[in-house]
Amino acid sequence: MNDLLIFLHIPKTAGSSLVKGLSQNFKTEEVLLLYGIKKTSDLISSKIASFDKDKRDSIKLVAGHQVWFGIHNYFPNHRPRYITFLRDPVSRVISNYYKILRNPNHQLYQRFMDNRPTLEKFVNGQVTQVAINHMTVFLGRQKIDTQHNASQCTKFNIDLLDKAINNLREFWFIGLKERYATDITKISKLINKEITEYFINRSVTVQTRRNVPSAEIIRACHENNQMDSNLYHAAAIANELQSPKPLIF
Repeated sequence: MNDLLIFLHIPKTAGSSLVKGLSQNFKTEEVLLLYGIKKTSDLISSKIASFDKDKRDSIKLVAGHQVWFGIHNYFPNHRPRYITFLRDPVSRVISNYYKILRNPNHQLYQRFMDNRPTLEKFVNGQVTQVAINHMTVFLGRQKIDTQHNASQCTKFNIDLLDKAINNLREFWFIGLKERYATDITKISKLINKEITEYFINRSVTVQTRRNVPSAEIIRACHENNQMDSNLYHAAAIANELQSPKPLIF
């Protein structure tokens, strides 16, 4: 049985760079990219179900924001090998704020332009709930809706946190954005393929240089992302201890 590499791409964790680096190693028909907020898990499931056996068995990489833990059940002839990258929650939330401000194609850009929210309002969930424990939602969700499951974002939900941690324990490789270069080198060796270190969406803007968050904003961001902090620390421990077996394609 061959392995199926499944990348659950959490936004603002250097995932776009990794997807590009991974995809270059496979044929187009071997890659299934799942992006776009309109692609719910129901639509994705129907699409995969429509594949004939040969097409389904030919896929070697599944990746995207619309991936969830459990999608491997639609590929019964493969051995699932999940990977993901996490990032320090405070850095990730603040980075996401500035990404939305500079990206007219982002789903929240128009809302930002209409309301001109401050970083403080964003961090406190007054603009969108995705600023609150969204990494936990990505790893703990069982289905996907049209807004990256923003409605599940909450300051604390023990069932969701437990689900996310239990899912994370099943991952073949857990990377950290802060160790990106080191971790993609590890993955390259494990899959016996070269992953070029692309630099996508990683520029430091003038806005972030000039607007260093206040201690109050950092504190609020930390308080609003306690579940993500717990998950991040669990991921950091796993990153140090993990010894996954090489993949077979």
